Amino acid sequence: SFYVALFRGTPMVVQLLVFYYVLLPIIGLKITGVQVAMMVFGLNSGAYISEIMRSGIQSVDPGQMEAGRAVGLSFGASMTKIVIPQAVKNILPTLGNEFIALVKDTSIVSFVGTTDLYRITQLSSSRKNHAILKTSARLSRRADVSYSSIYLFRKVPIFSASFMPLSYIICSFSWLLLSV
Repeated sequence: SFYVALFRGTPMVVQLLVFYYVLLPIIGLKITGVQVAMMVFGLNSGAYISEIMRSGIQSVDPGQMEAGRAVGLSFGASMTKIVIPQAVKNILPTLGNEFIALVKDTSIVSFVGTTDLYRITQLSSSRKNHAILKTSARLSRRADVSYSSIYLFRKVPIFSASFMPLSYIICSFSWLLLSV
């Protein structure tokens, strides 16, 4: 569709700048940079996630739907009980990658004059001389993200050993995101 082609075909920085400096002033909306960033990130990620869902459902063999229909299930029941559970197995790793890309892309909010969370923490710790407290809070959040992602990828049965590198990518990314 036009929406998917537009948002997947242009860089997110361009989308953010066009929305903030061109489209919203033409419409007459006065919203903050954070609100514009949330809107653009939502629209962009929605385009990617719609394609992920579509390809995941199309990756299931068409014979699975035919088998469900042959035993008397309706289209909706065949989708929810047969096709979608098989598609989820194919969709989850890609959704994890999309989540990581979205978190990394949040650094571009500085283009519209918004400060990202890491910079706010740096500024507040330097102003209030609470660097040790802020650093320990960041370290505990890093540990929470790392350990919870490892736990998820080791304990949830849908993930196999082939998905273990994704948990280590999440852990290392959380290290970079929340590092001092």
